[in-house]
Amino acid sequence: MSEIISPPLGAPGLRLTQTQKDLVGGSIGGIAQVLVGQPFDIVKVRIQTSPSGTYASPLECAKQLLKADGPRGFYKVCQRVQELRRRNGLSRLG
Repeated sequence: MSEIISPPLGAPGLRLTQTQKDLVGGSIGGIAQVLVGQPFDIVKVRIQTSPSGTYASPLECAKQLLKADGPRGFYKVCQRVQELRRRNGLSRLG
């Protein structure tokens, strides 16, 4: 698998150290985790913080959220973090 990222010796192309490969792989994995896991977390938090009986099931909560806010509603927290970073001048950090 590492041959895909770094070509064999003598071949032209980008060479990465094991640390660089680990950093790239970990970054891609972290981004994927947020993109996949965030909607489930948003639904969980909405159910936990809403008054009892507001949602009959997690699926109903997700349907209502999708209807009210569209797909971006599942990532509102991420948008809020970005807004706070811009407001506080922290966008230089990443």
